[in-house]
Amino acid sequence: METSVQVAVRVRPKNSRETMLYENVITCENDSVKIIDSEKFIEKSFHKVFGPESSQEEVYNFIAPLVDSCDKGISSAILAYGQTGSGKTHTMFGQPQVYGIIPRIFSHLFQVISSDYTVLFSMIQVYTEQIYDMLQDSKLVSPLTIRQDPIFGIYIPNLTEYVVQSPEDGLSLILKGETNRVIRSTKLSSTSSRSHMICQITIESTRPNEKGNLSRSKMQLCDLAGSERIEKNQINNETMKEAININKALCTLGSVIYALKRKNMKYVPYRDSKLTYLLKESLEGNTRLYLIATLSPSSIQSSESISTLRFASAAKEISLNAKVNEISVADNKLIQRLQKEIKYLKDCMRVNKNTENLHQKLWELQQENDRLKEGMGDFDMGKILEENNKMKIQLKKIMEMTGNNFDFGEIDRDELDKFCDRFQSAQTNRNSTPLASSDLNSKQIEVRIRSKNNSVERRVTNFHRTFEQQEKDREMIDRISLNQKRLRKIEQIEQFRELRVKEAVEKYEQSKQLEMDVLKKTEAAKEKQFSEMNIKKLREIENARKVMEKAEMEKERALQDLMRIRQRKQDRSPLVSAATQQIFLPKIN
Repeated sequence: METSVQVAVRVRPKNSRETMLYENVITCENDSVKIIDSEKFIEKSFHKVFGPESSQEEVYNFIAPLVDSCDKGISSAILAYGQTGSGKTHTMFGQPQVYGIIPRIFSHLFQVISSDYTVLFSMIQVYTEQIYDMLQDSKLVSPLTIRQDPIFGIYIPNLTEYVVQSPEDGLSLILKGETNRVIRSTKLSSTSSRSHMICQITIESTRPNEKGNLSRSKMQLCDLAGSERIEKNQINNETMKEAININKALCTLGSVIYALKRKNMKYVPYRDSKLTYLLKESLEGNTRLYLIATLSPSSIQSSESISTLRFASAAKEISLNAKVNEISVADNKLIQRLQKEIKYLKDCMRVNKNTENLHQKLWELQQENDRLKEGMGDFDMGKILEENNKMKIQLKKIMEMTGNNFDFGEIDRDELDKFCDRFQSAQTNRNSTPLASSDLNSKQIEVRIRSKNNSVERRVTNFHRTFEQQEKDREMIDRISLNQKRLRKIEQIEQFRELRVKEAVEKYEQSKQLEMDVLKKTEAAKEKQFSEMNIKKLREIENARKVMEKAEMEKERALQDLMRIRQRKQDRSPLVSAATQQIFLPKIN
């Protein structure tokens, strides 16, 4: 069933402080979200958009199809993502009378499944990159590890799983787990979650279907811690480490989402964070995945809201191919695992064989187990699972009746008698397994504890370690191969760059030579032109000089002529005066 990640966006209402100080920058229209302020603008479309007036029921109806398909063996996951104080925890858990997604799932689940299914529930929190059991470890003193099983996938040893028989049991367990979650008061939220919380609901069929297969589905419900900026949230030294680890895990989650979006990435950094490693099965494409991105409408959170929308938009492009998880009843590995679990429970009950009232009950359980062994040739998987669950419930009743809650994880089949002799001396070191809350003391709720390895499970643990080492080796080989390809690509790029540089140098030299030739020709032409111009000017000057000389000569001649004329005039003047006197004097006399 090929599909994509279903993404919804929920915008919470503004609180009284935001109403007074900040304006609304988010607008919801149909299935699109717009963020508009003085500096930023973004618009994205999603599968569903819930405005500030939306109800918890409307949000639950969006994810309800996941619950409808859980009895068919299809696993699923729901992630709540957003900045601090945007309403993630309210969406996932809610409040009394306005329950969120997780409490509503239990009510819906028991309407969907029949009595042929067993429902298991566990709660964990990832705090400062450490995993803690929220139903047992309230003081955060016993961090857990992650393992990967070839049949059941990723699991956490020593994690308690409660068999839930009604919605009320599930709600009681949720309330107990919530009280153990790490919460701090910050500037943006008075109840800021400082850890990533994952609720896991496992639905197992106890009877084979018409094809002879058993179905097993898992729902992971994740309430992520809010992304936050240190300068805006005014985080002190006490919560600095928490904020760093929260942002680191969310950054790794973003890297995984963007790597899956590209589709051709050979390496996805699941192991870079405990959170992404726990969500690996939900993110790698074999489950149905729903993402609910929560936003704050105020302008002070506009940058974080834009980042959330971009993350949600990238997640929407991831392709999924959800598969039906079915195990054949003829699967020898599964049968052997169930037989080991039955043997382990039987050994646990044999510890109390000195109790007179317990001997008869143990004898009955041994008879039932012997009948089960005799029928293994024509085994009935449904019967095996029924016997398995029945023995667990009987063990719980016996433990409550006798007050013995000893941790039997170190029991070895060959050393059982020695262990019984040491039982009395170990009374003070017992590890209790309390019920979910005081309200459940009167109820018969089975507890399945993945305890420490016995001799049989040590080989399984070694196999897991070998398998994980092989997986690490494969990842290392993939990284080395990828690095080699990158090096070869870099070498090709360097060779290409060198070739281009050589070509550029040659072209530069050619252009330089051409430029030099052009300059030489230009200079030669200029020199030739200059010489011609000089010769012409010299000729003109010579001609002008000759003209001037000729003019000078003519001027000299004119001056000489003028001088001669003047001299002649001077020579003539006495004669004229004498003649004039001779003519005119007599008349005067």
